[in-house]
Amino acid sequence: MKHSALPFFAGHHRQERLGARTVFSPLPVMTNVPPVRRTDWLTRKHSHYIELGGAGGSLFQTQILYSFWVLGLLLFASAFWGPPGSGLSDGQGWAGVWAGHYQEVWIGPNQWVMEFSWMNFLGTVLLLGMGPGFALFITIKMLWEHQQQLRRVLPFRFHRQRREVMLSRWDKRTRRTEVRIFPWEDMCAMVGEGSAVSVSGVMTMASLFFGINSDERPGYFWSGMNVGTLSKEVGAGEWEMIRRYMEEGPEAIDEPAPVTFDGMIEEFCRERKIPRCAFSPLRRLWWELNGTRFGILRINIQSRLQQRFAERYFAAHPEQAAWSEPLPPEQWAKPSERLTRCNQLLAEQYAQGRTIFTVGDVRELLGEVITAEEEQVLAP
Repeated sequence: MKHSALPFFAGHHRQERLGARTVFSPLPVMTNVPPVRRTDWLTRKHSHYIELGGAGGSLFQTQILYSFWVLGLLLFASAFWGPPGSGLSDGQGWAGVWAGHYQEVWIGPNQWVMEFSWMNFLGTVLLLGMGPGFALFITIKMLWEHQQQLRRVLPFRFHRQRREVMLSRWDKRTRRTEVRIFPWEDMCAMVGEGSAVSVSGVMTMASLFFGINSDERPGYFWSGMNVGTLSKEVGAGEWEMIRRYMEEGPEAIDEPAPVTFDGMIEEFCRERKIPRCAFSPLRRLWWELNGTRFGILRINIQSRLQQRFAERYFAAHPEQAAWSEPLPPEQWAKPSERLTRCNQLLAEQYAQGRTIFTVGDVRELLGEVITAEEEQVLAP
């Protein structure tokens, strides 16, 4: 299957006002970036294929939702209790709220009675219920949509012996899961890093994207995966993990680790090359308070849901399950001459201390012509 070319290539770097983007593939070349050994979205590893997907990214999303609820609870407590004379309960708890539903009504000269006000009651219900109700709606909506996505889309499978990738997507028109197989060297990957400026400072965010071009809509992606990452360098290391598995073998990466609290601490220490004893008690306390345990629980639940869907799907589609089987060595696919030549040229560049972030568009190394239309699209 021939795919329409996308307007970027490995090594292309685009700098924008508040962000930057670096392309790693098409043509998955060496990056000269230290690879990570595993990630939370590496869900399965075999000698001939790996699966990427699961609930990667759910941890950060869960922490955001958790913070949203905690902040709402603090605001509610502040408005509910408050100091006497200003809080909704006048400092008396629910008894004070209930007492506030009564108001004095004049019935004659110097004659007042306390009557229950349904308007005050309705106002209290709306005031107390609007915030939690909105928060509950947003939380349920996000959890439901993510769960539905995991029930509809298979983890991406990278088959190193075939040098092919199995991707899937949910077709809204036919309401079914669509699965296709693409060449590994056609896979697109890039890392983007952006900054958000506010009165309190600058916040930097990064994400790694990999996917495949669409034949039906040239210039668009047929399917892809976007995962948040700490920085563009970490994103490059995560892509390099995939590339090394495909090019060097299963020894290049570690087994997927169960997502546990202790496991995350060990992963944190290993990425920063510090001993476990150097993990700060204050950081552990912050992890305990910021919803990390809820995120871990959610990741494990949602990962099991997707695995169950994958098992049912492949049981119903044996021809695609057969694609995942190992091949005898004589049938293993080989890297293209173009990729081999490009890596040889890059090795000379990397020997001078460069990386994929500084080497430039690798088509220039290969002596390939970049059309005027492509230069116009790629120009920042």
